[in-house]
Amino acid sequence: MKSRIIFTTLLVSGIVLISACTSSNNDNKVTDTPTITVVETTDTPTPTEPEVTEAIKPTEPEVTDAPTPTEPETTDIPVNTEGEEGMPIGKWYDKNGSTVIEFVGNKMYATWWSGMETPEEFDVAIEKTGDVTYIYNASGEYGKSFGIMSQLEINENGYLYAYEEILDGESHSYKFVPEDKIEEERAVKDFSTDMPKTIESREIKSFVLCLNHYNIEGLGEGTYSWEIKKNDDGKYESRFDGMGPSYVIIRYSQEVDDAFMEGVLKLLDEENVAENNGLFFSHDENDSEYDLYVRFESRERITIKVGSKALDKWPIDNEKFIKYAMSIIPEEELNR
Repeated sequence: MKSRIIFTTLLVSGIVLISACTSSNNDNKVTDTPTITVVETTDTPTPTEPEVTEAIKPTEPEVTDAPTPTEPETTDIPVNTEGEEGMPIGKWYDKNGSTVIEFVGNKMYATWWSGMETPEEFDVAIEKTGDVTYIYNASGEYGKSFGIMSQLEINENGYLYAYEEILDGESHSYKFVPEDKIEEERAVKDFSTDMPKTIESREIKSFVLCLNHYNIEGLGEGTYSWEIKKNDDGKYESRFDGMGPSYVIIRYSQEVDDAFMEGVLKLLDEENVAENNGLFFSHDENDSEYDLYVRFESRERITIKVGSKALDKWPIDNEKFIKYAMSIIPEEELNR
């Protein structure tokens, strides 16, 4: 069986198209000449171009002059538009005292005490040391400090911290908060914890009673502390200190015997101190006025604290403890 190739030629619009396909039959004859079929064509009409119309151009909106925005009215609260980046704005109040500072641009105005008529003015600037940011006195007076107050540290919570620069005496800790936060910060809060209300041990390892802004007759107002500690040799040492605003009121220490320590235990029992273990009322969990810490050899302990606005919750008669502490101090030490 042989294959025969059939060519078909089509003339379409002047173009000759030749198509080929194979067919088979049982005839042994092969024609070498392909069969050409001419197909009569008709002229294909030339497509007409679509009529083009001009697009209508959108008209430009009429432009009117926009009104110039007016500046908002200013308020009495200063806005720190001219200060360095990160500089506080407005008034800040010391939650631990009566000092008020106000920032306006790169100026700070300090009212150190209530009733101060004219605030002290300082030029201020910001300085970063590692992860800590400080606001310091750039006036060229007092170094970087603000008189007796150190430069201000901007804490991670956004508050401002400083301290009094006094070499020998009571040092005040400043904590400045914005004007709109001061009432909340000064509100008394209950930070008490659940601690054992009975103590089994009768052997004291250390004892500390601290009374800030406390007035002792004959010595005056100050910060007083009475500490007892057991030394490595097993003997006890009692130390009584008093600090005024910028001076030492009293500083006395003496070794005490077991009989004296029995008197301390008796005071703790009489005042039912253990029943108030864990009590802590204050406006700040890092600040308190009265503190009592007692540690025992059994590792039992007593902790009681109150802040200045919660002194009515203090459960101990301070006069009993002060009188006992001062009973071993010579008269000449008290009359210095």
